[in-house]
Amino acid sequence: MDRDEFAERVRAGERMLYCIARTMLSPSECEDAIQAAVLKAWENLPQLRDEAAFDAWLKRILCNECYKILRRLKREAPTDPGTLAAAGEDSPPPEESALTEALAALKPEDRLLLLLHHDEGYSLQEIAAIVHVPQPVLKMRLHRARNRLRTELERRGEIWT
Repeated sequence: MDRDEFAERVRAGERMLYCIARTMLSPSECEDAIQAAVLKAWENLPQLRDEAAFDAWLKRILCNECYKILRRLKREAPTDPGTLAAAGEDSPPPEESALTEALAALKPEDRLLLLLHHDEGYSLQEIAAIVHVPQPVLKMRLHRARNRLRTELERRGEIWT
């Protein structure tokens, strides 16, 4: 794969890369994660064995970069709860839907699985390749993520059982 083809494939998946990063990070960190993932993919391109798997490979690199940023933010998190607002925490706009707010309350891993399967329409096999887990494990994680979302929506009074 040459430089032009690489750039074209990255541009084609740009929206999806942002969606993945946004499910895990705040908007201010998304661009950093995407840029680091694309750079790492370019540097490691010779290691890609199957060009048909490029998209899943790039998404996996992005997920790893997002996890790296989350670990760094966790280490740097202020211990005083009063300093969180001063640290620039992004607050959701007031017009966000209840579903968006409920999704935001979930762990990044849960949001990622729900986004990939329900919003982007990836199959379980494709998601398993992206997140590097066996399909049975993925099914259980997706099931639990749906249950957590349902619980969060019930807590907010959006659905009734």
